[in-house]
Amino acid sequence: MLARFSNNLALSGAALILVNLIPVFGVILWGWDVTFILGLYWIENIVIGLLNLPKMLMCKDERGKKIMLSVMFVLHFGLFCFVHGGAIGSIFMDGAYPISLIGETQLRLTLIGLFLSHTLSFLVNFVGGREYENRDVSAQMHQPYRRILIMHIVVLIGGALVQFLGAPIYALLVLIALKTGIDLKSHRDEHIGLRTDRVH
Repeated sequence: MLARFSNNLALSGAALILVNLIPVFGVILWGWDVTFILGLYWIENIVIGLLNLPKMLMCKDERGKKIMLSVMFVLHFGLFCFVHGGAIGSIFMDGAYPISLIGETQLRLTLIGLFLSHTLSFLVNFVGGREYENRDVSAQMHQPYRRILIMHIVVLIGGALVQFLGAPIYALLVLIALKTGIDLKSHRDEHIGLRTDRVH
């Protein structure tokens, strides 16, 4: 059982790293700037939030509670993303909203990769690893915030520093590496924590 868990975590972790490498090619080959990268990471928040809904509905609590908290999550997380997106737009995009970047073909293809990576993690860890069996819906409701808040505080500060430096390629690559490292650690902590819940 533990070997299967380790294999699942390694598989989803490898997919996470590979997808997070796409912005590296974007910077080197396609000329992505800090605005593009931060916009991509903001849209990734929405992907994470969407995939949290089936997780909440699969938790062990009674159905009415799961539905009520799912509705609350959609409203609160939606407001959180709206405010966060407005901050990114005001600071880095001359008032434009990050969702406007969705028209860029390269960004759409990258988002497909991110969606597949997060979906793979959901299927092999949360579903395949049966992490939902002892997971409380209230705890699951708050899970995305833990991951996103730490990551985006660092990314926003790093993005401001990169912009201040004139967005040299090396600084953009360091920002991507920093985000990837935090993302991977959060991913491992989340699933290891869920496995610990099952053991106890």
